Amino acid sequence: MTDRTDGAAGGTADGLAGRVLGVLLAAVLVAFTAQQLLTPVLAPLSRELELTEFQLGLVITVAAVVFTLGSLFWGRVVDVWGSRRVLLTGLTLGVAGLASFAVVCHLALAGGWATPATLTAMLVTRSVLFGAGIGAVPVAALAHVAAATAGERERTRAVSLVGAAQAVSLVLGPGVGGALAVAELLLPVYAAPVLLALITIGVAVLVPARPAADAAAHPRPTGRRAGGVGPLDPRVRPFLTVGFLLFLSLGVMQVVLGFLVQDRLGLGATATAGASAPPCSSPGWCSSRCRPWWCHGWAGRPPGCCGSGRRWPPPGSPRSRWPRSSGRSPPASA
Repeated sequence: MTDRTDGAAGGTADGLAGRVLGVLLAAVLVAFTAQQLLTPVLAPLSRELELTEFQLGLVITVAAVVFTLGSLFWGRVVDVWGSRRVLLTGLTLGVAGLASFAVVCHLALAGGWATPATLTAMLVTRSVLFGAGIGAVPVAALAHVAAATAGERERTRAVSLVGAAQAVSLVLGPGVGGALAVAELLLPVYAAPVLLALITIGVAVLVPARPAADAAAHPRPTGRRAGGVGPLDPRVRPFLTVGFLLFLSLGVMQVVLGFLVQDRLGLGATATAGASAPPCSSPGWCSSRCRPWWCHGWAGRPPGCCGSGRRWPPPGSPRSRWPRSSGRSPPASA
């Protein structure tokens, strides 16, 4: 009877952990999809608001800086508050930022605001409020993954799912945003806070708070952890540098693309948003399609490290017979 009871309790705990992970992945997907809904709209919208290319770039740059600094802040706060509270706080800030941004865009277009007032309002809402909030989402998701998984393989699988959710958002966001903008330029701007509000409610309802007894038995650290990893740590610095350069190039492309399409093709605002959507979605599509190759690598990484539970490359395929320890690229004949 005891064994049967323990088995049932273990199954319930596993089911709850799986549900919570699913909700967190949905939160990552929806949050970054809401962010990417605006990507094909920003360039033509800035033209309608009489903002220059530099001013739009400033809005995006400040948002990126706030996102980075906010992520560092939330990384420390999550040890004290827990992943649920950090996630809900970040999502609430994100909803407030996007809702305020929608109001600003609507009023500025309707009332003909002066450029300095429009720029200031966009910096406060889209850059500061939303940037600070969205920075908490991946931090909370990864903190939960680190605490809820046991073993390197399971943790790698869960972390890869968080990355996959972000990659899928790069496909869905620009595609859906461009389709909505064809009907009405501000429609993606209105839809983004609604999506974020719905997932905030879902997290509040479906992710349970940490039990008081468990919190007392396993207190969270309050000081700086020994052996903690910082952004200048030589063990992670090369990866952070590559990631910085990668997203720098992506950001430059996303800012310039809308203006280039509108100027070279002579399109209106809604047509520009629709035409910009496919190229804005292509990086995310490539990322999601190439993810198994990246996770496997050519330098001897074990099969299945992508987290899918399947061998990669498939057994018997030509790629499965390539030497795994040489670190060289695959032969061209394959």
